[in-house]
Amino acid sequence: MKVTKINLRLSSLNKWILVGSWFFLSVFLGLSSPVVHAEEASVIFENNCGGCHSIGQGILVGPDLINVTKRRDRSWLTEFTLNPQALFEKGDPAAHELKEAYGDVMPGFSELTREKLDALWTYIESLSQAKGVPEKETDAKETLFTEEDIQRGRNLFTGTKTLKKNGPACLACHSSSSLDGLGGGHLGPDLSQMIEHLGGQKGLRSWLGTIPSLTMKPIYSQHPLEEDEILSLTAFFEAERSFMNACPHFYTRILGLGVAGTVILLILLGTIWRRRLRAVRAPMVQGKIEER
Repeated sequence: MKVTKINLRLSSLNKWILVGSWFFLSVFLGLSSPVVHAEEASVIFENNCGGCHSIGQGILVGPDLINVTKRRDRSWLTEFTLNPQALFEKGDPAAHELKEAYGDVMPGFSELTREKLDALWTYIESLSQAKGVPEKETDAKETLFTEEDIQRGRNLFTGTKTLKKNGPACLACHSSSSLDGLGGGHLGPDLSQMIEHLGGQKGLRSWLGTIPSLTMKPIYSQHPLEEDEILSLTAFFEAERSFMNACPHFYTRILGLGVAGTVILLILLGTIWRRRLRAVRAPMVQGKIEER
């Protein structure tokens, strides 16, 4: 009987020990859970969002995020940021609407935790209430580039000059209108009007700073562009825009030359073939006539 009482007391004591341990562990985990401060949220925005989005300064590559939490639910924003392709493939109407408006699906940021994203939405809300961050004076006007700046950008684009972090040259996958020959690779789109598509120098420089493309991000995240390289490439793309504006019918002329070349080639082939028929058929016909 005494043994049974002692065992009951011990089991009750163990139960209280387990309950106490669970309580203190919960408190400890609650106190030590990561808290994302506003300073960290601003860094998250600059490193992951600032290349394509502004807060109250207009559209860049993607939409302006001012008051975005009023337009979309936080849970949707989090799921979209973590894996936008998944929502797009599920047929989410908002994801399809964004793709139609901006021409591409945003790359996912699966490395961000939900806590960090929640802090990011709070940060964007606070700046939205303040009507966005003030625009830097240096960003308010576009830079005037020299021929030397443009040539440096051309060398980086074509790979004549290697990028400092050993990233691949643009020419490997892209073409541009003012380049000699066929203009470059055709795996990716022609970049002649890239600066126009991104809304000017500011949008282009932001895009080159992060390169958020689904295909290019895994490559250039390991080999990011330096600030001076971004400036030189911006100079090159600015020159390409000027070239296209000066030659609005550039591609029409190329098409016309192609058609003209095809017609000339067909005429030459027809002439050669006709002579061949005469050279073979005429003696045979003449021989038949002489036999008669």
